[in-house]
Order: sequence, then structure tokens, then C-alpha cells
Amino acid sequence: MPAPRPTGTSAAAANASGLFLPGMGWQLVLALGSMVLLMVLSISLVWAQRDALLDRAQAQAQREVLRLGAELDQSLRLARASMSGLDTESSAPGAGLSDSQRPLILALDLPFALKELPVQPEYQEAPERQWLPGLPRQDNGQWIIPMVWRQSAAEGGRLYELQLAREALLARFASEGMPKDSSMSLFRIEDDGATTVLSRHPLVEREQGMKVHGHLSAALNERPSGVFRATAVVDGIERIVGYQRLAGDAQRLMVVYALGTESVLAPWKALLPWAGLLTFLVMFAMGYGTWRLQRSMRALHDSERHFQTLASHLPDVIARYDRQGRFLYVNPAVESANGRSPEALIGRTITEVGTPEPIAAEWMACLDRVFSSGLSETLYFSYPGPKGMRHWEAQVSLEPPSQGEAQTVLVINRDITERREAQARTLAAQQLFETVFQSAPEAMSLGDWHTGQLLLVNDAFCALFGRTRENLLGHTSLELGLWRTSRGRQDLLEELASGASIREVAGRSTRPDGEEIHVRYSAERVQVDGQDRLLLMFRDVTQLEREQQAAAQEQERLSRFVLMLFRLASRFINLPVHQIDRAMDDALGDVGRFVHAGRAYIFLYDHDNGTASNTHEWCADGVSAQIDTLQKIPMSLVPHWMEAHRIGQRVQIDDVHGLPVGPLRELLESQQIRSLTTLPLMVGEACTGFVGLDWVGQVHEWVDEEMALLELFAQMLVNTQLRTQTEGRLHALTGQLEQMVTERTAQLQESVQRLQVANRELEAFTYSASHDLRTPLRGIEGFSALLLQDHADRLDAQGQDYLKRIQRATLHMSQLITDLLAYARLEQMTGHMAAVDVADLLEKVAQPFLEAVDRRQGQLTWHVQPGLKAQADPRGLSMVLRNLLDNALKFTPSDRHPVVRIEAVQDGEEVLVTVSDNGQGFDMKHHDRIFGMFQRLHRQDQIPGTGIGLAMVAKAMERMGGRIWADSVPGQGSRFHIRVAVHPQSPAPKAPTEVPA
Repeated sequence: MPAPRPTGTSAAAANASGLFLPGMGWQLVLALGSMVLLMVLSISLVWAQRDALLDRAQAQAQREVLRLGAELDQSLRLARASMSGLDTESSAPGAGLSDSQRPLILALDLPFALKELPVQPEYQEAPERQWLPGLPRQDNGQWIIPMVWRQSAAEGGRLYELQLAREALLARFASEGMPKDSSMSLFRIEDDGATTVLSRHPLVEREQGMKVHGHLSAALNERPSGVFRATAVVDGIERIVGYQRLAGDAQRLMVVYALGTESVLAPWKALLPWAGLLTFLVMFAMGYGTWRLQRSMRALHDSERHFQTLASHLPDVIARYDRQGRFLYVNPAVESANGRSPEALIGRTITEVGTPEPIAAEWMACLDRVFSSGLSETLYFSYPGPKGMRHWEAQVSLEPPSQGEAQTVLVINRDITERREAQARTLAAQQLFETVFQSAPEAMSLGDWHTGQLLLVNDAFCALFGRTRENLLGHTSLELGLWRTSRGRQDLLEELASGASIREVAGRSTRPDGEEIHVRYSAERVQVDGQDRLLLMFRDVTQLEREQQAAAQEQERLSRFVLMLFRLASRFINLPVHQIDRAMDDALGDVGRFVHAGRAYIFLYDHDNGTASNTHEWCADGVSAQIDTLQKIPMSLVPHWMEAHRIGQRVQIDDVHGLPVGPLRELLESQQIRSLTTLPLMVGEACTGFVGLDWVGQVHEWVDEEMALLELFAQMLVNTQLRTQTEGRLHALTGQLEQMVTERTAQLQESVQRLQVANRELEAFTYSASHDLRTPLRGIEGFSALLLQDHADRLDAQGQDYLKRIQRATLHMSQLITDLLAYARLEQMTGHMAAVDVADLLEKVAQPFLEAVDRRQGQLTWHVQPGLKAQADPRGLSMVLRNLLDNALKFTPSDRHPVVRIEAVQDGEEVLVTVSDNGQGFDMKHHDRIFGMFQRLHRQDQIPGTGIGLAMVAKAMERMGGRIWADSVPGQGSRFHIRVAVHPQSPAPKAPTEVPA
């Protein structure tokens, strides 16, 4: 095999070998000149580096003061905006920021406090609508920088003070990480042009409040912002100073960022020795290189020989061709490729060595293109060899011609059979992924990790989001509205990047037709074609969400039904007779609103005259009253109603339009009634009338609890009628003549007994209603427990969680019924007034709480005036104090030691008892709300309870002729005050005695 010819580099090396032997003087001069030029260039570059450092420092100083000035201006602008909030919420001096404003203020880089100041003489001459900075001062142990703002007379002339915490400002300065001898400061510009230091980092106490006439004053006279270099008046250190005077209403403030020149140039000075050393080394290398050049060129010839050796051992087939496609050189690797030795190929063309005609033609066309254009090409071809059919990649490049020789092409052939097979396997895997992806029942999408552009979606995805594949692909998920905000998608990417698992996350989206859908989605970060992709899988839970919402609504309706029952039951207990008519009207309204009726009414029968008259009526908004026109209606108009009522059955008309044509239908249609029901009022075996409900303009579908409510209401009305008739007869008897008193006394006692029986029946009904309500609750709780105990293995985690929620709801409802009964019993509990020894009562009430207080390492004390007695019901007053002590411990956070204090003193003709704690307190705007039924300021999972405790306390105090009120500050505890009458035999007031627990 002939050796390759010398390349152009080898020939040049051979020619140059004689230049470095005789006559080296001109080369030495050239080398020395180059060294001098290198030294001058090095000095210029080093000095340019110094100037660049100073320029960057000046740019940094200017940038930092602009940024700090913008942050300070942002805080001042927000403070001005917050003043309107203070004006609307409170006009009292000293008012501070509201709860809604604080989170926004705290999110600033420079947070502040803002309050209104009383009008002060020293600020009368202050400019209007301008910030007037004051010197730093201490306020509640904290250093602040005050700034006063005076409104214009048209705005009210109020004074506000912005308090900027010095520590927050210094922390903002320190966050810049300034180098040594650098500082960041806030100055006040005086009227004479001088500057006063308000705050400086690093902090030097003696400089705070210092007034300086110096370079800053001179610079401000020229322009409001800029950068200069100067030696500081205070410490004599040279610095690069950037300053920015705030504009507009804050023009008396200036921020300054100063970089120590020595610190800025420290890297440059540290670089000088190395730059000198590097220059010396380069000069040495140039001299040494001159000596080495001759040796290198001589070695170039040896390099060519080494190339041949290397080519002979490479696995790639290397060949050289001329324009006719003749082999000029080929390495030994060709033998393993096609089974022929290099000697059998050199000197012969591609066609002559037996290359198949299509491959030979493709090769000759490629060689012609490379020879003609001079551009390299890559050729892919398959060729049968000793190892079977193999796939090859050929890099075809034109070689530079040697003087006097023809151009040649160098070809490097690489076997890529294994790579092609790997690519085929990858393609098959990708096709399998796409097949599984498209056929998956869950909605799936594949999008670009960075841009969010959808690259692949399956049919389930298109169906879920109501869009075609053509409308989805190529668009970003944010453009399509699949993400409501870009922040949501960015948060998801950050969680995935941190390694978090995203599974079954709740989300919502809107289809093009406006329908909102609820989904649960999972996400993965995957690699496709070497690129990051976001794979999302969605599950439609819209129907499940609707079912859960319906269940919650049903639970709410059940709660409202229970409350309605107790409200109706308690309304007529011990109600004076003269208030019964109004109470009936109110009760009709409650029942009508609960069942969404248009009209609720009571009719009484006059059997003697054969008529019925409307006695009480409630009408919804927009429904006209009919009570005046429905008087003395002939019973013959509705004979079948009379027959049904006589035997105690209700009359129900689902749709008036279904009645036969006649007077009844005409009467009902004239009132626009579509559905109605009536229940008889039965007194023993006699029907005295009926209570009814009309649905005006709509057809009503009945539910069981509505019918139960109406039946109970009808029985209440009967009891009330009996009571009214009894008390009416009693009132009539008391007006008879004195000689008939003895005769009528027996009748009066009988009437009283009947009244008591009616009250007991009403009370029995209340307890019966509560028992009937408890029975299904106990059934629900019991069967839920049995399901969890015996069938837990058949339920998934979600089903078990639903059962546990049902148990908690039933227990809560049971406690609610208990509390409502206790509330109803207050009418009897607080009816026995007597002298109560306050000290003895407090001792008995507080004892059960001592163990809980000790367990939480707290303190319970009471201070009672000796001999103090109150005129109250003992059981009612005990219940009030127990509830207040229980609330004091319950609303004290678990991480805080409770401190509860009770004080009891005589205040005029009343006993004042105060219970104070250090709990979490409440906002006074909710004061009246906390004493209402079912009014809670916290969720059930935060603080347990039914929301009836304080309502019972208020009711008990009302029954005892006393009152209760509270005062509180959020986070600082509460104080509850109760007043009851003092007992006439209570001794004169003395100093209270403290009893520690």
C-alpha cells in the first residue's frame, strides 16, 4: 500500500527548516519589537480595567439610589392612599391602619405604620401636601423615622404621621451586601441647603441627626441626582457617591449610596502583580517559542507519519479519492467492512471494485458535487459485507491541494448500524406511547415545559374541555383558558422541579359554551426527544362535586328545619294573650318563608252560619293580601274540604289547573294560586278551622319535612287557641260581680288547670319533637359506626371519610338539640329569684375549672366584696358564670398559659361581675353578633361548639332582669361584664377580698 503524499503543512515545515539556522538577526529584532508592543498593550489594558471598575461602581451607585428611591416613594404613595381608609373608618386622632390594609403594607420592601395626629401648633405653618421628615426617635422601645403629612384645608386639614421603622430601613440597606468602607444613607434636606443624617448603614449613633454642609449640598445645587467622587467630611474616606433627591411631595428626602474607592479598586490592585507576571511569562514564552518553532516544524514531518499509523488502527474506514473515483489511499479497516485488502482497492475506481450500480452512481454524484462546490457533505448508504448488510455514514471533504498536484477528497466512513437500530427502537417506543396516550380513558395532554404550548392531546381531553384537536394543538394552555392565571402554572412547574408529587389536585376550568367543570389533575415532568415536557392527566369530578354540594344543602335544610321547629315551639311558651295574634302572624311568616310559599293563612269555621273566615294571613313580597275579601265564605263552596277536615284529613291540590271548571277553580285562579294545602285545626273530635299555604304563580312539589312542619304547626295553633279561649274566659270571669266570686272561683281554678295542661302539652311536644329528632340521628350514627366496624374492608378511603363526616355531623346535631332544649328550659330555670351569696357561688362555680387551669400552667383568681349578695336565680347565675369561664379557657390559644380573673363589687343598686381573660379576643364590630343564636366567629374545626352558649347567657340575664356586655381587643383577651340587682339585705360596700386559685 503506497504511503499518503505530504500535506501542505508538511511541505511548509520542510521549507521553513532552513530559515532558523543561519541569519537569525532579523528574527530577533522582530521578537524584541513584539515584546515591547506586548508590554505597552498590557499597561493600557490594566489601566482600562481600572477605569471600567470605577465606571461600574458609578453605575451601581446610581442604580441603587434609583431603586431605593423608588421603593421609598412607593411606600409614601401607599401611605397617602391609606389615609383615605383612616378617614372613612375613624376620625379619632390616633387611629391606625385597618386589618385589610396591614397585609399590603407588610408586603412592601419598606413597611411602615400610619396614624392620624391631633392638630399641633408646631405643624400649623408646615406646607400642605408635603412630607415633613423628622429626626429619629424612640417609640415604645423602637427607633422610628417619623414623617408628617398635612392635608389641605379642602381635605379637612388633618395631620398624619408615617412611622418608618429604622431597623427595617437598616435591614434594607444591609441587604445590598456593600463592600468595606461603603454606606447607604437617608438624608433630610434643610431649607439652607444642608443635609441631615436620618439613618445610615453601617449604623453610627453619633452620626444620626448630624447636620452637614459638604459635597452633597454642593451637588444638589447643580442637579437633583447624580454620581461624584469625593472624600467624606465625616470620616475622611474617599468614596464614589450616588445620590437621588425624591421628587414631588417628598422632595425633602434624599437617598445616598456610597462605595469606598479603595474597596472598588481592591480587585484591580490585587490583579496588578498577576498582570505583570503574566506579561513577563508571555514575553518569555515568545522567546522560548522562537526557539521551539524550528523544532516544531521539523516534528511536523514526523506528525504525518504518525497520522498514517493512527489511520491504520482506527475502526473507521478512511479513504482518499481523485475526480474519477479512484482509490488513492485506504486504511486497513476496509478489509473488515467489505472483505477486501487495501492493496486490492488502491488504483481502482469505485465501479471497478464491484460496488453495486445504484451505490456507485450515488457516490460519483456526491464526489462531483464536493469537487465542484468545495463544500463538505454527509452521505448515508447501506453496503453488504462479511457481517451482513451494514449502514454507513460517510463524511466527504475536499482536501487543500499541494503545489503541482491534483485535488483529492478525503472520506471517513463510520459504521452506524447499531445507532440506526437504537433509533428504530426509540421510534417504536414513541409510537407505542402515542398509541397508549390516545386510547387512554382519562383526559391527557403533553405540553412544552417552558412555553406551555400543547403538543399532544387525546380524544378524552378534547371531549372534557369541549374543543377540537385542531383548536388545541399549537396554542398555550393559558391562551385557551385552561389555566386561570400564569401564576398557577408556574407554581405547578416549581413544585415538580423540586421533586414534589402532584396527584389528584382539585381544579376548575370553563368550556367554550360557558359551562364550568371541576377536575382532579395529576402532573409529571417527562423527557421526550431529549426535551422537558409537562404531562397532565385530568379526571372529571363535576358530577361528584354537584352531589357533594347537594348533600351539604340537604344538611343545611335539615338544620334549618330543626331550628324552625324549636323557634315555633318556644314562640308561644308563656306568651301574653294580647301578643298571641301578632305571634301567629310572625309564625305564619316563618313557615311560609321556609317552604317558599306565597301566602300562609288561618281560617276559622262558623258552623252555626255555615261560613269560614280568614283570621290571620302572611303574604310574600309581590303577593296581594286576600284577608279582607275572604270573610264569611260559604262552606258549600268547598263541601269536600269540609268533609275531609271534619275527619282530620288535610286537603292538598298539586295543580289548580287540574281541577274541574267551577266556582272553586275560579276563586283560586282569581288569586293566581297554582298549588295549595290545608290542615284542619282539631280540638278533640271537632274541627274549628284550618291552616293553609298557597303557592302563587308556581307549582310546588312537597317534601316530607314540610308536611311534618305544617302538622306540628297546626297542633301548636290548636293549643294556642285553647289557651286564648281559656284566658279569655278567665278574664271575663274576673269582671263579674263580687257576689259571684265564690261561685266562679272553682271555674277559675279549673281554667287555670286547663291552661297548665295546655302548657305541659306544649312542653311535652317540645321534648317529643327533640326525641323524634334524636331518634333518626342515633340511627344514622349507629349505622355509620356499624358500616365502619363491619364493612370497612369494602369501602375505599374516600367512603370511610364520608362515613366519619356523617358521624361528626350527627354528633354535632345531637349537641345542637341538647343546647336548644337547655335554651328552652331557661324560661323555667330563671324564674326563682332569691338572695345569692356571690362569694360562695363563685367558689362552687370555679372549683371544677381549677384542674384544667393547673394542667395548662395558668392562673384563676377571683376578687369578691365581703358579704356581697345578689338578687338572682341561683341556678341561672351559676350557668352564666360557668359559660363565661368555659369560654375564657376555650378561646385562649393552646400555646398560651391562661390567666382568668373574676371581680365582683357592688355598684349602686346593682352587683357588677367582670370575667377577664388573656385569650385571642374578638373585633368589637361583632359585639352584638356573639350573643345571637348560632352566631360563631370561628369555624367548627378551629374551636368546637354550637354557638348557643352566649345566647343562653344573654337569655338568662334577661330573665333575671340583668344585662351582659363585653369589650375586647383582638389578640389581647376579652372582658365580659354582667349586672344584676343587689339584694336589699346586702351590707355596705367594703374592700374586695382576693382569692387566688
